[in-house]
Amino acid sequence: MDQRHLRLSETARMLTEIEDFAHIGNWQHQLATGTSVWSQGYYRILGLDPTEPPPAAEGLLTLVHPEDRETVRLAYERADDAGADIDIVYRVRRADGDERIVHERGRGETGPDGRIVRTYGTVQDVTDSWTAEDRLAELTWADPLTRLSNRHAAQRRLEELAAEGRTAALLHFDLVGFRLINSSAGLAVGDQVLRQVGDALRVIAEPRDLLARVGGDEFLLIRPDGDEDEAVALGSALHQAFGRRSWGVGDHEFVLSCRLGICVGPADPQRSLERAGTALAHSRFEGETTVWDAAMSDRMRHRAGFTGRFRRALGNGDLFLEYQPQCDSEGRLLGAEALVRWREGDRLIPPGDFLPLIEDTLLIHHLSDFVMHEVGRQIRRWREAGHAPPPVAVNVSPRQFADLHSTVAATAAAVIAENRLAPGDLQIEFTETSEMPLSTDQPEIEGLTALGVPLVVDDFGTGFSSLAALMALPIEKVKIDRSLVALATTHERTRVVIETTLWMAARLGIRCIAEGVENSEQLLVLRAAGCSEFQGFLFGRPIPPDEFTARWLDPSPRDDDSRS
Repeated sequence: MDQRHLRLSETARMLTEIEDFAHIGNWQHQLATGTSVWSQGYYRILGLDPTEPPPAAEGLLTLVHPEDRETVRLAYERADDAGADIDIVYRVRRADGDERIVHERGRGETGPDGRIVRTYGTVQDVTDSWTAEDRLAELTWADPLTRLSNRHAAQRRLEELAAEGRTAALLHFDLVGFRLINSSAGLAVGDQVLRQVGDALRVIAEPRDLLARVGGDEFLLIRPDGDEDEAVALGSALHQAFGRRSWGVGDHEFVLSCRLGICVGPADPQRSLERAGTALAHSRFEGETTVWDAAMSDRMRHRAGFTGRFRRALGNGDLFLEYQPQCDSEGRLLGAEALVRWREGDRLIPPGDFLPLIEDTLLIHHLSDFVMHEVGRQIRRWREAGHAPPPVAVNVSPRQFADLHSTVAATAAAVIAENRLAPGDLQIEFTETSEMPLSTDQPEIEGLTALGVPLVVDDFGTGFSSLAALMALPIEKVKIDRSLVALATTHERTRVVIETTLWMAARLGIRCIAEGVENSEQLLVLRAAGCSEFQGFLFGRPIPPDEFTARWLDPSPRDDDSRS
């Protein structure tokens, strides 16, 4: 053997000894051929036979702890696709069953055309250096579920930036649809989804960013020296990331989106966090992404005061119900809808001014309970007075179906029992949105179905999930949205949509009612399209119970032209 080969052999031996001493290994992967080369140290760390070829990527991932696989997979994809640096700590289970903690660093190498041709890196076994102090620090500064930073770490980072006189962009966001996961699939699946979200956020973030889980389904991203344009662009990337995939495990797959509050300015541990939180709260009313401004805090304080007034109104009798009739084309009563009203002193507050404000608070559950109990008592009073009341629909927010605090089914059961109602006397009506429950095994849906309480979809034809709802849920009736009815006499395509909806509902055995019918022209078009149930000012406005009794439940005959 010549001197050159001796030197190479000696160098290789020394490198092997160094790797053994430092518990380190190295690897490289050629993208064109899909082949990998590992050092002896890497084989040793994983407890694999060095005479065998390195396993393919999927085989390698089977050695990674299940909770860490998504982190590793995403890191490899970023390196392969964009040459991004790999810097991750994760757990592996060796071939002999021993679990180890490794720290992997790597990057991609570009060819003459700018594309990634090779990735390479090192893997170090850091199990022995993972001391009790490290674990204590992790518990102090990290979220144990997602292994992101926690609120304390976020505040400490802002303190560091403030001490340096720097600015920061804060993105505070929560998960839309997460409550449905916990309530329908269980907390274990919910925890897995939160871990998946944490892994996805690591892909989006830059090395300078701090990612933190600061609440149950709330997260924070701090970008040092970020400006508003950068923060908004990053928020757009977040929305896209949630929209590109489903979340969950096995048969439990869900769609998530996020609401986002942004605050940009001088780093301030208390003020920055408060402003980002205010912007997030505002986004729940105003849209998916909200950037904090000086007037926003005043508006949110007004909202907070408004909900306080509403809470008092629930307790002192300022809330009451009116009933709007639902009729056939001849004006004969088929049903009614209960509509909540709020009188504060001499002022009647429009529902559009208060319902959106309380829908994202726990007050929505108290309001729903109030309405259902009041409707149940009213139906009983009508019957005791000798009248034959029609079925009455009660509006429920679709968010209540996804909330762990929801009492819709339990309240319906109590109302039916206390007032000796038939299940069909009470109907549950909700608007189709992206948060609609689309599973019959969701607890509230199961409960209402078991009771025999009919489900009605409001504003049908303008929302997000009409067809999915019809296929997935035991829907008894849909209400054609008033915006479609308003165009029925003037817009040909709208008439086609209405006709198609009526045809499809008939094929599925689902009843249809057109809401917002205000004139005889609309009635004629709807009748010609096949609609037989109607609600709107042409037939009757919402009126108090006594007026409803006199107008609709009195047995005396009424002329056809008595419709108001």
